[in-house]
Amino acid sequence: MAEKEVNELPVYRPDGRRLGVVFENITVTGVAAEENTVTDFAQVLENIITLPYQAVKLFAGNRRKNVRNLIQDVSGVVQPGETLLVLGTPGAGCSTTLRAIASDIESFVGVDGQVDYSTIPSAEARKLYKSEIVYNNEEDNHFPKLSVGNTLDYALELRKPAKDEQKKVDFKQNMRSKLLDKFGISHTINTIVGNSFVRGVSGGERKRVSLAEVLTTNPAVACFDNPSRGLDSSSALAFCRLLKDMSRKTGMANIVTMYQTSQSIYDQCFDRVLVLYKGRMIFSGRAAAARQYFIDLGYHCEPRQTTPDFLTAVTSVTERTVRSDHVGPVPSTPDEFAQAFRESAFYTEMQQDIAAYRAEHASNASYVNDFKAEVQRVR
Repeated sequence: MAEKEVNELPVYRPDGRRLGVVFENITVTGVAAEENTVTDFAQVLENIITLPYQAVKLFAGNRRKNVRNLIQDVSGVVQPGETLLVLGTPGAGCSTTLRAIASDIESFVGVDGQVDYSTIPSAEARKLYKSEIVYNNEEDNHFPKLSVGNTLDYALELRKPAKDEQKKVDFKQNMRSKLLDKFGISHTINTIVGNSFVRGVSGGERKRVSLAEVLTTNPAVACFDNPSRGLDSSSALAFCRLLKDMSRKTGMANIVTMYQTSQSIYDQCFDRVLVLYKGRMIFSGRAAAARQYFIDLGYHCEPRQTTPDFLTAVTSVTERTVRSDHVGPVPSTPDEFAQAFRESAFYTEMQQDIAAYRAEHASNASYVNDFKAEVQRVR
């Protein structure tokens, strides 16, 4: 790895980040969102009559009626230096999957399955390495009256490696400049971040500040929930290219879910893809193989349809179409899609990739030893 290549990136920890992540049979239970329906007069009367009963249920703690599986039996692997795209329509379980991979699970009722970072189990990671495995949610929450520059300075305050000879002020200035430059927001350094009530930078610029904040930690594993929200297509592509570049040159594992993904982003920036349909895993494997897999299942991909659009369209009853020349049954429900994948060669390949990852990391302690040494160097 050329030192010059790494120095061009917003990286102060080029080593010790080659953990990757493996997750097997993850099932997450949680409280489902209430459905919004139009209430008629009869329903209003029923609600009034049953109000005392509903109040007793509430105060008795009977609030589990909406608990259900948010995702079920989700598996996959991200090797050190790889990127994973998680695709699905809103409500499919993409955010839940990212939270589970990042061990950000406090808001769930229950989590079953296994998540490991090299040979570090998720329970140990939650306890000892919270800043090394991070989840970036969709919302942009900041101190609105801080400037962009001060926001990044604050995030970098405790990140200078202890044995780094440069002064802390120089470290922060150097990293801040690299981040602002990579995200194209150097001109906002003295502008307050703002929010919905305080005028500051634009919405797209605020999103880029949020993403830059995540990268100040230089994590080993990062999960980004819809990072393209508020970004134009060129900014979204530039960000995903940056993630791919950082993965390739440092071993960092990046997992991203996006609801609008261009073909360029899909082709250039992601090694693997995981497709969800109402909480069920219907594909997990190489990004280059996913499109043909669903075509072979019997679904038609329009000539100008992007691969990400096609992969999510097959999970929509109103958007998918069956190939006219296909012979045989075609899966249509989430369970049928999940079963079809489990019976495919791609599922076997995924299991082999998981086994190979576990075998490599079990036999080579340097992945974890280098990681722990680097963590200690920063602290």
